[in-house]
Amino acid sequence: MSGEHCYHPSSTARSRESLKEGKMSSDRTQLRSRSREILRLIASGRSYEQILTAIPGLTYSNIFGAAHEALTLLGPDDKATEPARSIRVQDERLRKIRAEHPRAYEPWTKDEDLRLGSMFAARKTADEIAATLQRQRSAITSRLAKLGLLEKRASPDDAAGES
Repeated sequence: MSGEHCYHPSSTARSRESLKEGKMSSDRTQLRSRSREILRLIASGRSYEQILTAIPGLTYSNIFGAAHEALTLLGPDDKATEPARSIRVQDERLRKIRAEHPRAYEPWTKDEDLRLGSMFAARKTADEIAATLQRQRSAITSRLAKLGLLEKRASPDDAAGES
């Protein structure tokens, strides 16, 4: 990434307190360029997968963060946004997901990509791969598609019933 800060669910306590009080730091009066780029792609109707492919190194958390940043900049007058509440809800959701899938929403490493490809080639199911890599099943299928492997087999589970 270009060195720009992108939202991550483990934001500092100070940032959270500023949001709870309905204010941003004095230097934040406009969207970061990465957030603008993400929001433009969303506004043009791109899917999460298309956005992740269009911007190398991007994660789902970055996409959620861009939306969060935009809503926060709208300010406390827009009661529908409630950014502090939204962060608490998102953090709780992420905590629950990571209790079962510790690597959920973390950037993929080269080693994980190699392991994923190897397990896929060995005809492991999506559930088996997800358990090994400590990620959600949907993350496995999304990553296989992004790596161009999924089209070789319609799904990692296609081999499950084969002998």
